[in-house]
Amino acid sequence: MATTYAPYICTLDDAALAKAKKELNEVPKEREGQIAKLRELILKKPGITCRTDAKFLIRFLRRSKFSVIAAQKMIENFVIVRASEKHGIPKWFHGVSPYSEDMMEIMDTLYTTPLPGRDKNGEKILLIRTGAWDPKRPEMFENLFRYGLMVTDICLRDEATQVHGFTIICDFEGFSASHASYWTYTIVKNAMNCWQDTYPNRNKGVHYYKAPRIFDAVYFMMSGFMKEKLKKRIHFHKSLDELTNAVNRKSLPNEYGGVAGPLKEINQNWKLELCKNKDELDLLKILEVNDNEISSDWSKTNVSDQDKDMSGVAGSFRKLNTD
Repeated sequence: MATTYAPYICTLDDAALAKAKKELNEVPKEREGQIAKLRELILKKPGITCRTDAKFLIRFLRRSKFSVIAAQKMIENFVIVRASEKHGIPKWFHGVSPYSEDMMEIMDTLYTTPLPGRDKNGEKILLIRTGAWDPKRPEMFENLFRYGLMVTDICLRDEATQVHGFTIICDFEGFSASHASYWTYTIVKNAMNCWQDTYPNRNKGVHYYKAPRIFDAVYFMMSGFMKEKLKKRIHFHKSLDELTNAVNRKSLPNEYGGVAGPLKEINQNWKLELCKNKDELDLLKILEVNDNEISSDWSKTNVSDQDKDMSGVAGSFRKLNTD
């Protein structure tokens, strides 16, 4: 018997809908047909088991400016990165739960916190405190990615965030050479692939606050994987005045010159929101891949578990010194 799907119900306000029409080619009367076509393509794709509900598919259509073929490719990337033992990085996704001890520990470091409200053009603001973890504990580094991707999964439930995108603030207080040493070539490649090509998020701005010289080598590697559009949206700030002039002060924690309240209180509210939306993470558990059936082209690109000859911060410095 054919599966019956719930119809898509739009929750965008008039301003977000107008932006979606202008920037994402979203035409309300054509949405259902585009969702149905994308669903058909995904269901026919060999080797992939994926969500096909409208709430999930619409995220990828928006990110792909309603190109059904581009959305299909991004969904394939999304599923393979999460579930393929051969081509993906499933260890960043398997078993992730806001109730697990390791995720609770990362929450309490205040490493990644979505801030209340939105930026000046409607973007959801994520605050990342890059030095807020113990580099003497290697297992924490992988958990940072697991937590950050879980946060992104939950944030992307919000249709306004799908349309307006994200503003990222990276605070480098406490970031040291020990922290930087974890950023190998492979880690950078995988992280950039997830953020730019796998997740259906719009990257509208990245603000580096007090980035130290040791970050130069990490950024050199990152920039090698950045698309030109993202490079133009990178901003470096040396002072709080610069940061508060660039980002909506009403959303910033008190510690960052804002008026949104103490960071610990903001993070506590986010923890409640994360746990309330755990069902989104449960729905994503159905994603599966049969590595014997997916295209061999995938082995030539995207993520990798193998470090290259030039890896880590030391390798980046060697490259920099020869330029």
